[in-house]
Amino acid sequence: MKYYQELTLIAQAEVSVYVIWTTLYTQLHLAFVEQKDTHNKTPYGVS
Repeated sequence: MKYYQELTLIAQAEVSVYVIWTTLYTQLHLAFVEQKDTHNKTPYGVS
């Protein structure tokens, strides 16, 4: 692993952490799918 990014989600009065996480994860998934290489592989992931 060459890079590591830690994210901290902060709940808002209007939006729960669950909604923020779901939206973030969906957007990350879409961005990763768009970055697949010629072998249909994505060189990074989320854990």
